Amino acid sequence: EGIHAFVKVGMMEDDKFFEQAKDALIFKNSDGEYETLAEYLEKNKEKAEGKVFYSSDVNAQSNYINLFKNQGIEVLILDSFIDSHFINFMEMKNQNTKFSRIDSDVMDNLVDKEAQNDVIVDPKSNKTSSQVLEDLFKDNLKISDLKIKIENLKSAEIPGMLLFSEHMRRIHEMTSLMQQKDLGPLKDYTLVINASNPIVENLKKLSQEFNKDKEVELICNHIYELALLSQKQLPPEKMQGFLERSNKILELLSKG
Repeated sequence: EGIHAFVKVGMMEDDKFFEQAKDALIFKNSDGEYETLAEYLEKNKEKAEGKVFYSSDVNAQSNYINLFKNQGIEVLILDSFIDSHFINFMEMKNQNTKFSRIDSDVMDNLVDKEAQNDVIVDPKSNKTSSQVLEDLFKDNLKISDLKIKIENLKSAEIPGMLLFSEHMRRIHEMTSLMQQKDLGPLKDYTLVINASNPIVENLKKLSQEFNKDKEVELICNHIYELALLSQKQLPPEKMQGFLERSNKILELLSKG
C-alpha cells in the first residue's frame, strides 16, 4: 500500500511520470484482486459505463459493497489518505471517467423497477405508498432538514442507508485535510428507506394499527440510527439512547 501511495503522489506531481506509469497503475478491488483502470472500465462497461465505483472504508461500507457485488458491479478500494486528491487528479486526466463513492447515489441497477411505489394507498389524502412511508419517517424522526428517499432495492437486507453528496463530501474531506483537523461528520446526506425490506413492510402495517405509535416511533428511529452507525456517523452522545432503544426492541420481541 505504501508503494501505491508513493506512485500516486509521483503521478500527481510529475506529468511525465504520469504518462509513463498510468497504464501500469493497479487498483485493488472488493474481491481482493488487482486490475488497471482500463480493465475495470472494460469489465463494468455494460452496467456502469464511464463510472468508477469505489469504497473508502471496507468495513463501514460493507453493506453498500455487497449491494454492488450482488449486481455484478466491481468496487475499487481507495482508502489511503491521499485518495481524495488522487481521484480529482484522475478525473482531470480522464475526462470521460467519473469516480463515485458507493454511498453517493443509488444506481438504477440496484433498484427493483418492477416494484410499485407510486400506487395510491390512502384515498383520503391521495398519497402513494412512497409518500406515506416518507411522511411516517418524517413525523417520527422529527428532523426538519433531513432528506428522505424511498426506494425498492433489489437486496431486501438493508432497511435504511445513507447517501452522501459526492461533491460536498470531497470538499469536506479536502478542507479537513488542508486545515489539519477533524471537521466532524458530514451533515449533507440523504436517508434512503428500502421499501423492499421486511422490517419496513411490517412498519407500514404496524402504523395502521390502533395505539402503536410508540412502537412505530421506536422502529423508525432505530432504522435511522442503524444507518448512521453503519457509516460511523452516529454521534457518541447518542450511543446511550441507541443502546436503550435496542433493549426496548428486544423486550418487545421477547414478549412474542
